[in-house]
Amino acid sequence: MDAIYLYDKKLVTEEIEIYIKKAISVSDNKAHEYLMKYIGRENLKEYGIQLGAKNTLQRKGNFGDTSIEDQMIYMKKLYSMIEENEKLKSYFINDYGNYMKIDNVTNLHKYGYSNKYFHDVGIFLCDNPYILIILTEHGNGDYEDVIRNISSLIYKYHEGKNK
Repeated sequence: MDAIYLYDKKLVTEEIEIYIKKAISVSDNKAHEYLMKYIGRENLKEYGIQLGAKNTLQRKGNFGDTSIEDQMIYMKKLYSMIEENEKLKSYFINDYGNYMKIDNVTNLHKYGYSNKYFHDVGIFLCDNPYILIILTEHGNGDYEDVIRNISSLIYKYHEGKNK
């Protein structure tokens, strides 16, 4: 959400863009921490609330909780921004931890994990674009296969439904 905030508020400088790229494309937590300090925790929290999110930074720390509803809000906001901002879009098109990836389909994604939780969210830019949000605590360290299987099943369903 850091990047969405910064691009939406037109606060991106060359220096900040380096941190945005790292925070998204390789999930660099130090870059996220830097951006949080730059933005201000309360500013980011208020922005999430303005978008309609309910869990943005509701507990202490710089990561917080999330929900499917909140992630859908962020992904819809990102989707509305990518046509005007190819650079932002390019950061989300990466293979780092991208277990959702479907061959020959561009997808924008961001993953994160903490303790037993593993999350991956993405926008699939196929003929009929869709958003996939997977928030799980299942997999026992086998998150890659769990996410890949769910993503593959959803893609097959989505494509079959839209033919």
